[in-house]
Amino acid sequence: MNIKELRTKEGLSQSALAKKLGIATSAIGHMENGRMKVSAKIANKVKEVFGVVLDTEAKVEKAAKTTAKKTKAAAQNVEKAVKKAPAKVKAAEKKVEDKVVAEKIEAKKAAAKTTRKAKTAVKEAATKVEKAVKKAPAKAKAAVKKTATKVEKAVEKPAAKAKAAKLTIEIQSPLGGSITPEEIAAKLPKDTTNVYVRIDENKLYWVKKNGETGSIEIWD
Repeated sequence: MNIKELRTKEGLSQSALAKKLGIATSAIGHMENGRMKVSAKIANKVKEVFGVVLDTEAKVEKAAKTTAKKTKAAAQNVEKAVKKAPAKVKAAEKKVEDKVVAEKIEAKKAAAKTTRKAKTAVKEAATKVEKAVKKAPAKAKAAVKKTATKVEKAVEKPAAKAKAAKLTIEIQSPLGGSITPEEIAAKLPKDTTNVYVRIDENKLYWVKKNGETGSIEIWD
């Protein structure tokens, strides 16, 4: 604390403070303006009267030296930091550069991997298409044959039914085995009007419209 801070704190005028300290009023003004230094005698009187320790010249000087020393140390630290800065910047730049290079390498690897996968996929698709093209004629042929067989059966079945509808079928012996009228009609000669089914003999005995007779085996 300096003399002016003390006076302000105590709420005293320069003359009132001077009176308490036993010094001239002008001395107070000079000390506050820095034209006069606070002597040890005055500092001791202040301590005695107010119980306050003033900043003496020695104390101020010591504080100034400490501040100067700290300032110098700070300046040296700043200087060192400035000197180190280019190296740090260079190291940081190199780190960034290395990272960019590494990322480019990884990107190239990823692109190459994707390209290989794409080529493999295309090759596999081409192989599947080729196989499908090769199988297509066989499948088409089989489908045509199957359709033709269905058509043939579809045509034969009504014809057999129509032929069977004109017959008077008489089963003479119910001893095992079975045969449909359509199957019987398919085995008979044209113009057959009557048929006698002998399952026990495995025979069909037929009579034509003109009276001609004959027989045929039911199952070969």
